[in-house]
Amino acid sequence: MGSSWCDFFPLRYFTLVLLMNAAGCFSFVQTQALCHDAERSALLQFKASFTIDKSASQDAFAFPKVSSWGRLAGDTQRNNCCSWDGVECNDHSGHVIGLDLASSYLHGFINSNSSLFQLVHLESLDLSDNNFSFSQIPSRLGHALTSLTYLNLSMSSFSGQIPSEMSHLSNLSTLHLSSNSAPDFKIPPLKMPDFRSLVQNLTNIKQLHLFDVEISSTVPNTFVNLSSLTSLRLRACKLKGQFPAGIFNLPNLQVLDLANNFDLTGYFPDDLNKSSPLKILNLQATDFSGHIPASLGDLRALNLLNIRSCNFYPYVPSSLSNLTQLNFLDLSSFYDYAYLPDILTIHAFSNHVSDSWSWFRKLTKLNHLALDTTHLRGDLPCSLANLTQLLVLDLDKNEITGEIPCCLANLKQVSKLSLGYNQITGQIPSCLVQLTQLTLLDLRFNNLQGAIPRSLFKLRNLKHIYLHSNDLSGSVVLDEFSKLEKLRGLRLSLNKFSVQIKTGFNAIAPKLEVLGLGSCNIKEFPEFLKYPNVLEDLDLSNNNLHGQIPKWMWNSTSETLSWPDINFHSPHPNHNGISGPKLNLSRNILREVSIEFLN
Repeated sequence: MGSSWCDFFPLRYFTLVLLMNAAGCFSFVQTQALCHDAERSALLQFKASFTIDKSASQDAFAFPKVSSWGRLAGDTQRNNCCSWDGVECNDHSGHVIGLDLASSYLHGFINSNSSLFQLVHLESLDLSDNNFSFSQIPSRLGHALTSLTYLNLSMSSFSGQIPSEMSHLSNLSTLHLSSNSAPDFKIPPLKMPDFRSLVQNLTNIKQLHLFDVEISSTVPNTFVNLSSLTSLRLRACKLKGQFPAGIFNLPNLQVLDLANNFDLTGYFPDDLNKSSPLKILNLQATDFSGHIPASLGDLRALNLLNIRSCNFYPYVPSSLSNLTQLNFLDLSSFYDYAYLPDILTIHAFSNHVSDSWSWFRKLTKLNHLALDTTHLRGDLPCSLANLTQLLVLDLDKNEITGEIPCCLANLKQVSKLSLGYNQITGQIPSCLVQLTQLTLLDLRFNNLQGAIPRSLFKLRNLKHIYLHSNDLSGSVVLDEFSKLEKLRGLRLSLNKFSVQIKTGFNAIAPKLEVLGLGSCNIKEFPEFLKYPNVLEDLDLSNNNLHGQIPKWMWNSTSETLSWPDINFHSPHPNHNGISGPKLNLSRNILREVSIEFLN
C-alpha cells in the first residue's frame, strides 16, 4: 500500500526545520564579531592597572566584571573580548564601542597614559561606583574618546578640576558626574570652572546629571535652546544667580532637579506648559521665591514635587489637587518669616482651616507626604486615611490640635509617622497597632496624656520612638522595649513617667543607640550600662540619682558615647572641666568623679 502525501509531510517538515536551524547557527558563527587584538590587549592592560577591592563599590549587586577577562587560554570564545562582561562590540567592525564597568570593585588610578584611551571607537563608557582614589579626570579623555555619546563617572572618587577638554565631547547625549563626600572634608570636590563652554558645545545633550560638582556660577541661558533635553540634575553645585525661567517650558524635559543650591534664585513662570512631560521637579533648599502659579496644577505628569525650604508665598494653590499622579510631595518649611518680616502671618493653605486639608484626599497615589512647618491648623482629618499608599507622613511643627484619630490606622503601609511639635491632646491610641510597618513614631512636644499603650510593643519593626516632652504618665517597665529588637532610638524624657529598670543586660534593645530617660524618676544608675552596648546618646538628667558615678559606667560606655556634655547638679552645671561621652546627668545630686575614669 503506497504512502500518501500526508504520511510523508511530517518527515519533510522535520528535515526542513533541522536545515533551517543549522543554517541559523552557521550564520550566527559567521557573523559574530571578533574583537581586534589591539583592543583586547588594551582592555587587559586596563584591567591590570587596578586592584579588586570590595569596598570600592557600594551597590549591593556589584561584582568584579573584569575578573573573567582573558582567563581561559586557548578558548577562542573566551579570548574574544566582545564576549567579556561589560564589553560591547560593533556587530560588523568588531571594534569595542561600549564599556560598562559600573560597580566593579575597581580601585586605582586612571592617568593620561591609560590604555583606556586606545579604545578610540568607544561610544558608551560607564565607570560609576568605583574608587579612583580621588584622582583627577584625565584631560586626554576629551581628546581621545570623541565618539562618546554616553559617559558616567559618578560616585567613583574623582576630585579636582574637571578638564576643559570635556567640552570637546560634542556627541554626548548623556553625562553623569558627581563628587564623593569625604568623611574628613579634606578631599577637594570636583570643580567645573567653565560650565558655560561645556553647555554651549553639548548641543545633543539629553541627560545632564551633575551632583556635588562645584560650578559656582550662573546657569547659562543656553539651556533654553536645548530642546532635546529630557533630564537636568544639577544638585548641590553651588549655583548662583537667577535660574532661566524658560527651562521650565522645554518641550521634552521630564526631570528638573536643582536641590541644595542655596544661592540659586528663580521663580515659576505664570504660563507653565500644560503639555509638559515633566515628571520630577525638585527645588529643595534653593532661593526660589514668589507665588506658586495655579498653572503648576496643569503639570499632570508630575510624580515628584519638592519645594521644601524655598521662599514661595503667600500660599499653595488648591490646583495642586489636580496632580493625581504624584507619588512624592514635600512642601515643608513653605515660608520662612526671616525673609519677609513685613508679612506678619502666612498660612500655606490659606486662612480657612477647612481649606488646609481639603485637597490632599485627592492625591491617592502619594507614598511620601511631608508638610512640616507649613502652619497647618485644626484637627487631623480622616480624609488622610484615603492615602492608603503612604509610606511617610510628616506633619511636624504645625498648629495641629485635637486627638490622633483611629482612622489613621487605615494607613497600613506607612513606615514613618511624624506628628511632633504640635498641640495634639488625648492619649496615644491603641489602634496604632495596626500600623505594622511602622519604623518611626515621632510624637514629641505635644500635649499627650495617659499611659503608653501596651499594643505599642507589638510593632516589631519600630526603630525609633520619640515620646519626649508630653504629659504622659504611668509606670513604664523599660524591659518591655527590649522586645523591639530593631529599636535604635528611644526618648521618654520630660513626661510624668516612673521608669522601672530590671537588672541584667536585657533591659534595653541590643542595638539601642539613643536613650532619653530624663525626668523619669530613676533613683540609681541603670545596671544595664555595665554590659556591652552601642549607646551613643544617653540622657539621665533631672532624676533622683544620688552619690558618685560608678566607675563601671565609664568603662562600659566611654568608647561608644560621643560629644562632651556632662552636667552635674552644681552652681555651674555646664562648667565642670570634665570631658567625655555625650551623657546628660544634670539636675541630679551627684559627686564629681575623677577625670581618670574617662581614660
